[in-house]
Amino acid sequence: MNERSSIDYKLRKKKRKSKRRRLKFLAIIMIIFSFLFIFKDEVIDRFFFYRAEAAGAYTDRGILLVNDSFVLDKKYKPGSLRKVNIDFVGNISSEEKYLTEPVADAVEEMFATAKKEGIILVGSSGYRSYKSQKDIYLRDLAAKGEEYVSAYVAVPGSSEHQTGLAMDITNEANWMTGESTEARWLRDNCHLFGFILRYPEGKEHITGKSYEPWHLRYVGKDAAEEIYTQGITLEEYMGVY
Repeated sequence: MNERSSIDYKLRKKKRKSKRRRLKFLAIIMIIFSFLFIFKDEVIDRFFFYRAEAAGAYTDRGILLVNDSFVLDKKYKPGSLRKVNIDFVGNISSEEKYLTEPVADAVEEMFATAKKEGIILVGSSGYRSYKSQKDIYLRDLAAKGEEYVSAYVAVPGSSEHQTGLAMDITNEANWMTGESTEARWLRDNCHLFGFILRYPEGKEHITGKSYEPWHLRYVGKDAAEEIYTQGITLEEYMGVY
């Protein structure tokens, strides 16, 4: 083999090694992307929503407490869900029209009573699965930023909507401010039907959420009466804050 042939051979050998390295690198990249695609939900849950300090949902006196410190399993789904027979806003999923049986009954009674008094209420969001809450959280995080979701959107697993015990309520204008006629009526009357205003104004340091005049949580008439009369939050009522 002459000198030129030897050089050509070495160059071809070097190119083959380089090509094998590139193919190996591409294969590794494809494996990583395939893994992320197959297990994307688990990866997102682990790196975005896992909280080592959080405990499971807390129950006392038959009342379930769910917040940033007490979370539900991603597979949790309440029993006896049924569709609530009320008017809803048009831009929600079918699952959000469901609540657990006794809560659905209470919502229907409350809406009917309000209507008799000239107050028109509209359902905005009821039950949400873990996956639905995660989709909402990631969508709002991308569109509105971290400050907004920290204040108004529960991390998946810490949303009361997953319990089937909570309902967001609005008015015909779909603009529910704290001083709207409908919000004032709910604030003064929802306890009569077993509901509380879950995130009241001035209690953000306890609930961890900004004031939400539209978000009601069912706790039963006795607990709701006590919480309303004392002007406290669910965390204070249960002694966990």
